[in-house]
Amino acid sequence: RDAANLAWKLTLVVRNLAAPGLLDSYELERRGHVQRLTAIANDLGAVIQPTSSWRAALRDAFFTVVNTVPFGRALFDRYLATTLHVQPILQGILVPAASSLAGHYLVQPIVRSAAGRSAPLDDFLGSGLAVLGYGIDPCTALPATARATWQHLEARMLQVTPAGTAPTAGAVEDITGALGAWLQPYDARLLVVRPDRFCAAHFDLPSAVAVTAAFAQLLGTPDVESAQRSSA
Repeated sequence: RDAANLAWKLTLVVRNLAAPGLLDSYELERRGHVQRLTAIANDLGAVIQPTSSWRAALRDAFFTVVNTVPFGRALFDRYLATTLHVQPILQGILVPAASSLAGHYLVQPIVRSAAGRSAPLDDFLGSGLAVLGYGIDPCTALPATARATWQHLEARMLQVTPAGTAPTAGAVEDITGALGAWLQPYDARLLVVRPDRFCAAHFDLPSAVAVTAAFAQLLGTPDVESAQRSSA
């Protein structure tokens, strides 16, 4: 995840779609995650190779119980799995809101295209930025100014239809309902998904222009009209 965090930012900077200052967010976003995983590794090391005989005896007794009690191993494995869950980004390249999924890692449901191809959502998002609309087509629903900015950033725009709603060309269907369940507690149905698959923004149509401008400012993205004139 360290590599993924840095790679997409380097790509935008090299392509002149973001300012070099964007790279400063790498440490801000990753420091807490690295510290947490380092602490977990140290704790596991202390269990695997204790420094005293009584700690070793306590460890052996614990694992004897875990392997003896019905479902003990399954419960322990479940606990270990929870330590590996991706933690949200609390600050960095995201547009926070009072009640939103900004900073959270995107779920990975199986979706189906209009052509009948079933695959993880990740396969349809591409390798760059993406604007995802659940039951909303961002290609047509976003205001022109916001759409121009996302096009300048070369973002993929993807509509995901709810389970049971056949997708049109270019859209996909949430066939398991997993994405809909993830979004269900929230009113907003539009997401900005970063290439490392963290949600940078979660918003509704009335706030689309403001959210888009705020995200572009975080990137240090040149004014779209100026960029278009300079490339003409």
